[in-house]
Amino acid sequence: MTLHLQPDIPVADTTDSPPPAGGASPPNDAPPDFSAFDFALQRYNRAPIAFVREVLLQEPDAWQIEALRGFAKGFTRHSIKSGHGVGKSCLAAWVVLWFICTRAPFKCALTAPSAPQLFDVLWPELLKWMGRMPEQWQALWDVTTDHITLKSDKECFVTARTSRPETPEAMAGLHSRNILLVADEASGIDEKVYEAASGSMSSSGAITLLIGNPTRDSGFFWRTHTLERDRWRCMTVSSAESTRVSPDYITEMSERYGSESNAFRVRVLGQFPSGSDDVFIPGELVDSAMNRDMALDTGAPIIWGLDVARFGADASVLIKRQGACVTEPPRRWRNVDLMVLAGAIKHEFDLAHSARPMLIVVDSIGIGAGVVDRLQEQALPVLGVNVAESPANQTNYMRLRDELWGRMREWLATRTVRLPRDDLLRGDLVAPKYTFSSTGKLTIESKESMRRRGLPSCDSADALMLTLAQQGLMVTSANQSWLYDTQPVMSAIPGME
Repeated sequence: MTLHLQPDIPVADTTDSPPPAGGASPPNDAPPDFSAFDFALQRYNRAPIAFVREVLLQEPDAWQIEALRGFAKGFTRHSIKSGHGVGKSCLAAWVVLWFICTRAPFKCALTAPSAPQLFDVLWPELLKWMGRMPEQWQALWDVTTDHITLKSDKECFVTARTSRPETPEAMAGLHSRNILLVADEASGIDEKVYEAASGSMSSSGAITLLIGNPTRDSGFFWRTHTLERDRWRCMTVSSAESTRVSPDYITEMSERYGSESNAFRVRVLGQFPSGSDDVFIPGELVDSAMNRDMALDTGAPIIWGLDVARFGADASVLIKRQGACVTEPPRRWRNVDLMVLAGAIKHEFDLAHSARPMLIVVDSIGIGAGVVDRLQEQALPVLGVNVAESPANQTNYMRLRDELWGRMREWLATRTVRLPRDDLLRGDLVAPKYTFSSTGKLTIESKESMRRRGLPSCDSADALMLTLAQQGLMVTSANQSWLYDTQPVMSAIPGME
């Protein structure tokens, strides 16, 4: 998705000017005056700050002025993360009222991950400020429990829709010359909702506003502030700098959770969590690798890692690594049988030409063994690895998979590696937790345990892990060459040291 910018148009400086005649309230018995709408279209179309001051008779906070200035300048994608109580729902209500009073035709959708957040917080805030508009302006609208409709054109409306993974169409299906999409508590909205809304969000004339506390260090809202920051106008608002927030709240949060805690970061500073204490790979390591610009070592060996899935929610994932760089975004296949997957890998290999891998490492547990056998039949340089076997370092790790995850973290910690910007890969890398056995051996959370927590299988991270299967692996293969040995080996694999 790209950021659409319109030419800057100066916003009227109305700080010291009295409210215009169009903002005055008519007698109570006056009929609806649609000239008020015409007035708004002309005066406030590119002046949201003046709209708040002159129509709503409210002086915005400094950060709200800066946010509104972004709308005045024509930015169409806005993402604002903040601590608690800074007035972000208030800002959203102002933006909605300014939008629907200053252009036509239009459609506007408000959404949140839960009904209480939408109908107990955002919607009442919108109605509160609507009630403060001049009566002649209020008379232009029909208001229900979840819709606000322009009386003169029923195709111009505001709708409130709860976002749920099972009903991702909450922000989709809107078609108009002017579209406004507002997502409250954007961190909690499922990725499927944003995917469904992508058409509306990227259409000409569409404006998107995401607001919320940054509760998750992954997902679409996180991505707008990190990997895709150049496509969004981003703001961070700290509760500690807001005049709306009591200093006692800041002190209480600091004393209760600690000023270095994630609770303080999210609820006060408006910063994404730095990672749970029991998450094995910190998000900061992954983010730095995805933002790092480094040259590719064309002389380094090319290794592919393939994590095999069959049917269901999991995906089969191929990662291509050359030296310190993952050279392409992960390739994914869903709901394909083993022979189709093997054929896809053979096709990738044939297309690679001079960039063919010296080794394709495949997790051979269960159905993965079938892919290994088929690729061996086609004379591809494949290596089957059973990650459930014992590790080379049996002192520190419980299984080979745990050891490979340890190597992957060490590889990232060198801060000399590069990853593609891929949200699924990032989510997979930072999701698994870790524990220690009674004997002190490290154990990485299993895919089954992650599913019980409602998380997807970390297929992409496991594929990357396989490219780092270097020394101390116990591997077997039926092929007879220096790459394959029918006996387990406990030494370096040539070319992968």
